[in-house]
Amino acid sequence: MSLLALAYVAPGGHAKVGTHLRAQRSVVCSLDEKHRNVARGHGATVIAQISSSSAENTDPGAFSRDEASAEQSDRDAVVILPGLGNNTADYRELAAALRKRGHPTFLVSVARYDWARNAAGLAQPAYWRSQLKPRPILDWYFSRIALAVEAAVTACPGRRVRLVGHSAGGWLARVYLAECVADEARKEQFAALVTLGTPHRAPPTGSLDQSRGLLTYIESKYPGAYHRDDLEYTCVVGESVKGSLWSPQRDADAPVSQVTALAAGQTVAKTSDRSQAGSSRIEELLAYASYLPLCGRGEEVGDGITPSSIAFLDGARRVVIPEAKHSMLTAPADWYGAQKHLDTWTLYLQ
Repeated sequence: MSLLALAYVAPGGHAKVGTHLRAQRSVVCSLDEKHRNVARGHGATVIAQISSSSAENTDPGAFSRDEASAEQSDRDAVVILPGLGNNTADYRELAAALRKRGHPTFLVSVARYDWARNAAGLAQPAYWRSQLKPRPILDWYFSRIALAVEAAVTACPGRRVRLVGHSAGGWLARVYLAECVADEARKEQFAALVTLGTPHRAPPTGSLDQSRGLLTYIESKYPGAYHRDDLEYTCVVGESVKGSLWSPQRDADAPVSQVTALAAGQTVAKTSDRSQAGSSRIEELLAYASYLPLCGRGEEVGDGITPSSIAFLDGARRVVIPEAKHSMLTAPADWYGAQKHLDTWTLYLQ
């Protein structure tokens, strides 16, 4: 089974959560429909209280509370959502870079071994039918988001939160905003969602669905920039690697989109003569293997993991970075959080 498939199945247990009310009252219950109704009734954000069974997985310092930085800046708070297989530490350099730019930044607390919790979903018939739903199977992750959001709101009173979701963290943010946050709180507390290399669209019929139905559910329930009336959406993707199975040849004349930011709903138009010449043969093979199940075609262009054709949401701003690669683990100098790429997309955190 692939890492993607492992990450999208259900965890073994349900975390307990509570609602943080304006009057500082809290109600502890599970993240279910009853809880959402209670939250909506009070116009409150759903704030998670991690259960004792998973408390050891939460790093108390992972939210990176930096009250001094928050007090010195008048910018909105930023919360970073880790992608599949990543942990909090992978994003500390990005968080530090954002703070230097004046953004009070907080990290969702995730240990690498947390993702193994999801393997319990293999026992669910819905997994094998590719009909999984995000909740309650991924409540452990949503409760971590809620804790980080609460830390940001507490440290930056009167300011809103801008979410940055890397890879799967982008579509997990979409579910969180839709199903774990009350309508009034979403409007008042969240300003933007920026996704970095996120596979937003469900795979075509007949393809191996590595999300086991999760992306199909999200796309059908909350299509496109679903809450665009409440917050801004920006989708960022790299086009550094073209998937290739057989031919090692690279077309040096193949056009690739320049770093381009366009208004919501528009398509990328500008091109340059820069090709994917910087990608290795191994990267092209791995890209082919990743792109094929995600979009049904291996010979696509993308960041080496996510093909650009599925990285955009209808109604969202689209940003293409030709040289950007997917992960800091395999390409620390070239991934979305590398210093050379920050100016391209961090302007949408203003």
